[in-house]
Amino acid sequence: MQSQNDQGGEPNNALPPSLQASAELQFLYNYLNDRLFDGKLPHCMVVYTRKPRCFGYFAPDRFRNLDGKLVPELALNPTYLSVFGDLEAFKTMAHEQAHVARYFFGPLNRNGRKSSTGYHDKHWGAVMRQIGLMPSNTGKPGGKQTGYQMMEYVIEGGLFERVCTELLASGFKLIWGDNIAVRTTHSGSDDGACSHLGTTGNVKPAKKDRIKFTCPSCALNAWAKPSAKIACGICSLIMTSQ
Repeated sequence: MQSQNDQGGEPNNALPPSLQASAELQFLYNYLNDRLFDGKLPHCMVVYTRKPRCFGYFAPDRFRNLDGKLVPELALNPTYLSVFGDLEAFKTMAHEQAHVARYFFGPLNRNGRKSSTGYHDKHWGAVMRQIGLMPSNTGKPGGKQTGYQMMEYVIEGGLFERVCTELLASGFKLIWGDNIAVRTTHSGSDDGACSHLGTTGNVKPAKKDRIKFTCPSCALNAWAKPSAKIACGICSLIMTSQ
């Protein structure tokens, strides 16, 4: 007979949340590596990050083991992925994997060194188009295809669309994500009041002509009528009332 834990009735021998989250990220990395890059990409330490204004990033040689082996870090932002869903997670993973491919297999820069991982150059863009994603600084057709801040959109009928359609049809989904609907932070007051991103229970907001809205990622603030719907101009996330 299995014993139960004290925080939700799951068996004590169930896989812990941290391992579940890590396993699903690693599965996604491996799946897209196999299907989009023929399994040629090296291993990375795949993690979550809450870095503001960032869907994800790739950074070489960020982790080192006791034997001196170095591996890159590839990170995804759970806040963005919880807002935009699994397909955005797949796009972000593939976007960063294109950086991995560019770094390890692309040409050296004019100084004979590995290229910068922060700039999206034409060689990175060529990798993206090859796997079925079109670079665009706006995330839409017609945007710039090179630069420091870059998004992408799915090429209709391309490899990425086919591969991810199959993955979604298999029932795969990311189990763990950011709890952006009910995240609270201490206000610093002695009464322990909290600010809420989203609403819970039957608490009604006070009637005010203007209230504060905050981006859940970069914490940019704005003030507007309580009925307003505001998107952050930096992160494109829906700002939530305080």
